[in-house]
Amino acid sequence: MALVTDDDGPCGDLTALPDGTILHLNRTLAAWTGRDQAAAAQGLRLQSLLTTPSALLFETHCVPLLQLQGFVNEVSLDLVNASGQRQPVLLCATAKRDEAGATALLRLTIFNAPKRREYERELVAARTAAEQATAQLRIQRELAERKVAEQAALLRAVGRMAAGDLTTPITLEIDSSLLPLASELERLRRDILWQIQALKERNDEIHKLNRELRYQIEQRSLKLVESLGARVEHRAAQPPASRPAGAVLAGRYRLEHVLGRGGMATVYQIERISDGRRFAAKFLSVRPDYQVLVRFAREAQFLARLAHPNLINIIDIDVTEDRVPYIVMELAGGRSLAEHAPRYRERAFVLPVLAQIAAALDAVHAAWRRAPRSEALERAALRRRARRGGHREAGRLRDLAAARARRHARRAACDPATAAQRPQPYPPAPDRSPPAASRARRRADAGRRPARHPELHGA
Repeated sequence: MALVTDDDGPCGDLTALPDGTILHLNRTLAAWTGRDQAAAAQGLRLQSLLTTPSALLFETHCVPLLQLQGFVNEVSLDLVNASGQRQPVLLCATAKRDEAGATALLRLTIFNAPKRREYERELVAARTAAEQATAQLRIQRELAERKVAEQAALLRAVGRMAAGDLTTPITLEIDSSLLPLASELERLRRDILWQIQALKERNDEIHKLNRELRYQIEQRSLKLVESLGARVEHRAAQPPASRPAGAVLAGRYRLEHVLGRGGMATVYQIERISDGRRFAAKFLSVRPDYQVLVRFAREAQFLARLAHPNLINIIDIDVTEDRVPYIVMELAGGRSLAEHAPRYRERAFVLPVLAQIAAALDAVHAAWRRAPRSEALERAALRRRARRGGHREAGRLRDLAAARARRHARRAACDPATAAQRPQPYPPAPDRSPPAASRARRRADAGRRPARHPELHGA
């Protein structure tokens, strides 16, 4: 078979046997490898012109492909010259077969590619950098998503705390960057929960003390009734019309000024000396006979049973040095219902006030019957207040003596012995008798007309 060669071509040209024995190489390839062209053609093998890795690649990759498909293209190899320097090249090869189909010769064309190898290395480096950047971005995205999820978990925890859920603990992973914040929130949750528990226990203790105080005041009122009722004289001295400002009661209270006067009692504003808190003190202003003292003490006893936001709380009951009983009560501010008369036609004002008054009267009746108080009226008032966004003005009943006086009068009216003395709720029917007879009857009635009922003018 004739050999076709190009000794001075721009690329290396080589002809070899299937085992790699070189039959011919052109001058270009001989110059690249630093070997003599004639000497290289005397038993030199192709593998000796390649570096060890390139020789292994040629034996394991190129030779099998040449046997199977008859060609290989653009295989990157490294030539090594006589001085040991490397030269990057690209190899293209074809297999020439004989008549039996076996590989007879190998034709190889070798291209010098120093820049291509550098370009490939840059591509590999760029791909590696891109892969590293992608991995870094993926890690940062995962960290960002995790941080956002942790922030959302903390926000949900804060929302639960704001909504009143203090039983659910706040937890995060041990390696979380927000773990210090979660730990502080958890500590705050435990502190708030502990404080609420302490406040509940304190409120329970205060409620127990208040119940015990009301019970003591009630028992003290009973003893006061018994002692005063046993010692009062038939014609006791009239209490003073007014008491001087600055007077000290029982070493605990200091009188300041008069708040109001009624037919049965006078109310003063007083100051508790121990803490400067102000209260209202109710003193009897009528001659203290047995009925008056009993009703006054019973009022204190009855108020001691009540605990309602629309009722005045009783603080103490005692007797002055001149044996005049007085009741110390909570000082209620604001204006009386009569001063709100211009607003009586306002539905938004009247209904909540009536609901509070009805709830207070319901509590009074329940305490009078010593039965559990019905909360239907109070719940209705609360629902109405919630629908209107809350009612700023709270009504409070400040005096129950007049109501009991009227109830006592109604009971007395049922007695036939006092029927002639009860006041007429309606005007009398017109007298159609002759004028002379009418005048005589009016003169006779005037002589029998009793005085005003004393129990209808209580404070």
